[in-house]
This record gives sequence, C-alpha cells and structure tokens, in this order.
Amino acid sequence: IHAFNIVRGLVRDYKISNEMGPHMHSIAKLCLDNFNSAHWDVRNATSMLLSSLISRIFGPKYINDLSSENHYTDLREIEINFDGLLGVFLQFLKIESSDLDPRIAYPLLAILERIKIPLHERFNDFRSALLSFLSTLLAKLEEHPENGRKLGHVLGRTVYSILQSKSLSVAEIEKENISKSEALYKEIDRNPLFKGTCRPEDRSRMNVCFVMENPELEKPFLK
Repeated sequence: IHAFNIVRGLVRDYKISNEMGPHMHSIAKLCLDNFNSAHWDVRNATSMLLSSLISRIFGPKYINDLSSENHYTDLREIEINFDGLLGVFLQFLKIESSDLDPRIAYPLLAILERIKIPLHERFNDFRSALLSFLSTLLAKLEEHPENGRKLGHVLGRTVYSILQSKSLSVAEIEKENISKSEALYKEIDRNPLFKGTCRPEDRSRMNVCFVMENPELEKPFLK
C-alpha cells in the first residue's frame, strides 16, 4: 500500500512531470493489474492512483462535459507524450474473453472514454480492439449484472467517444505532421548520440537531417 501511495505522490508532482512521462505506461499497467485485487486496501490504493493518473494524462482542467471538445484528448497527443501507453491499453483490450474480468474494465474505460480516436488507418487496430472489447464486456455483464451499475456510465461514455471520431481535416493532418517532426527533433536535441545538421530555424518537417556524434555508430544504427 505504501508503494502505491509513493507512486501516486510522484504522479501528482508536476515539478517532475517530464521525468515521470516515460513511466506512465508502467503505472497504468500497475493500475489495471491490481484493480481486481482480492484485498480491499489494494483496490482502494489502486483507485486513488488511477485518479491521479487520469489527472496527469488529461490535465487538471479536464472538463466533464461530453459535448465539449475539451472533454477529449486526441489519441495522437497521448501517443506522442506518453510512449508505450497505447501499447498497454491494447494489451488489455485484446485480452481473451475467457480471461476478461469486468472489474478491470472500469479503470480502462475511465481512461478511454476521455480519448478521441481519429479516423485514420494508423488507429484502425486500436479502434477494432476497443469495439471487440466492448462487445465482449457487454456479454460478460449479462453473466455478472452486479458489475453493470458501476460500469454503466463509463461504458456509455466510451461508446459516445467512439461516435465522436471524425476524419482528419487538412489542418489536422498538418498538426499531426508538426507534432511528429517536433517529437523527432526533440529527441535528436536531447540524445547525445545524435547531432542535427540544420539550424533550428531551417529545419524541415519532411526531411529530418541528422548524423551520429560518433561516425562509427552510423552503420550499426542504419541496420
């Protein structure tokens, strides 16, 4: 329990938010793995950690209004800001129906109902996995209706979120390309293994130019 509370404190501390970002996928998995614990104190600690995790991912000014665009965070933003997090979600969405415990659906849907999934082929696997998960979950709730009351509102809101998905406009595609190039340049500037070959003001979004600081590493890197 103390370990959960320590992790929760780290997640809530915005002074170290950049340092915690790469660990969000592990923390999300910790929540999903323990939400159906047989011990009440573990479930309670997991629930509080989940609340802090949601606030960290979506921000403290999250608006609880389904009709507001501010209710949702674009899946692409999460993909860029929290490396590995979508992989954790997919792992649980693709769980075998025989292994699906409706109790772990609550923390997963509490996160996913706040996400807007772009109608982009890159996210087709994610959307299909979510729809399949929801179908399996509904079947499970018929077997265990006692879980339906708690899950009802997040289940409905997740379906609503899927229905809000829209095709990408030209402006949105440009925004996505800018986000990708910025993330790549950020890593080039941060990582001592790489060196950019263009001045920041001359950088291209289409052709990202860089070399290895150590030329001997270029051949292994290109493999």
